[in-house]
Amino acid sequence: QGAAGWRFLDRRGRELPEGGGALVDLARIDGDGARVPGVPVIGGHDVDNPLVGERGAARVFAPQKGADPAAVARLERALEVLAERIEADLGIAVAELPAAGASGGLGAGLVAFFGGSLTPGFELVASVLDLHGRLSRCDLVITGEGEIDRSSLGGKAPTGVAAAAAAAGVPCIAVTGRLRAPRSELVAAGLHRVWVLTDEVGEERALRAARAALTEVTARAVTGAAEAGR
Repeated sequence: QGAAGWRFLDRRGRELPEGGGALVDLARIDGDGARVPGVPVIGGHDVDNPLVGERGAARVFAPQKGADPAAVARLERALEVLAERIEADLGIAVAELPAAGASGGLGAGLVAFFGGSLTPGFELVASVLDLHGRLSRCDLVITGEGEIDRSSLGGKAPTGVAAAAAAAGVPCIAVTGRLRAPRSELVAAGLHRVWVLTDEVGEERALRAARAALTEVTARAVTGAAEAGR
């Protein structure tokens, strides 16, 4: 809705209010006033989650943002309705499209409403930064994320960096605020070790003085890696 010219209407032809939950009342997508971009639209994604289902945007990512079970259920239904209307009104299937659930469903929106394509964001950024060339000059790689969980294994930066480091024969460690994924799976993904702020300094300090905690734990990680390499 808005600047892009698309209108999302309920059964009475009224525009829906803002908010993902409002999509449960979506009855028609009106694209008569849609503005088509004059340039290619490419969406870089760091997860491959579909729009709906067990690995969909609502069930996987909404709880991370504070949604309770009732809100998750409403958002899941809203995205199901959106996918149904996109297929019915625009002829585009996005429900199970890989990465359609990225950024809360932004992947699906870019494909459906802007004629966009989706590509792994990590490889896009790595190419721009010449990451693979830089890794050849490294002795140790440190990566990280606010919270490493199972979604991190679906193409996010930490495991992408770990895979690139492994290909270059460089050890890779991670520093994270919280860990909610099995360490064995992270090791299999190429991370030699994961340092967790809440484990190292306690949750209270990690939240109260995050910058200092991150600096301290990263220093420990580097020292530990150096000692392990001796």
